[in-house]
Amino acid sequence: MSEQWYKVKNSLPLEQGDILNSVQVVVPTYQFLSGTTDKVPVAIENVVILTQSCDLAQEGKTNWVQVAKLIDIETLFPTLTNRTKGQLNTIIKGNSANYHMIESCNLANHECGRKIIDFREVFNLPVEYVQQLAIEQGDLISLNSPYKEHLSQAYARFYMRVGLPTNIPYY
Repeated sequence: MSEQWYKVKNSLPLEQGDILNSVQVVVPTYQFLSGTTDKVPVAIENVVILTQSCDLAQEGKTNWVQVAKLIDIETLFPTLTNRTKGQLNTIIKGNSANYHMIESCNLANHECGRKIIDFREVFNLPVEYVQQLAIEQGDLISLNSPYKEHLSQAYARFYMRVGLPTNIPYY
């Protein structure tokens, strides 16, 4: 079943839904941004590309690639209880705006468990940097359609949510 979710592809061109491992991302702190230190923290993360494939395909269309952090389920939920299973099912159903789950991968040399994409942990990286990483990593796994469109739609739902007051009183 997971073979339907993924394909193995050559590193380039970059596409929405490509998964890259061990990517250095800058995590600016208040101290760095306020100028009290010149040291900016760098984290190593596994990420999935959120930028639309059509923008990545056209050279010069964008200088940046937007990526989101991939999290192992065990990191968020170290033990499976009835409560955590309920939380996981909420994510699977798409009812947790900041998270999106993708299926495990059983493709040869790319095996991994289910992952949770955290839309609160989004980074913009220079396109040249991501292209070079992709080349260095060689064959990548990438989400197939319609799963990359599900990812895009889930991110759009997260990004566009607006809290509005209820103007009509409830019965």
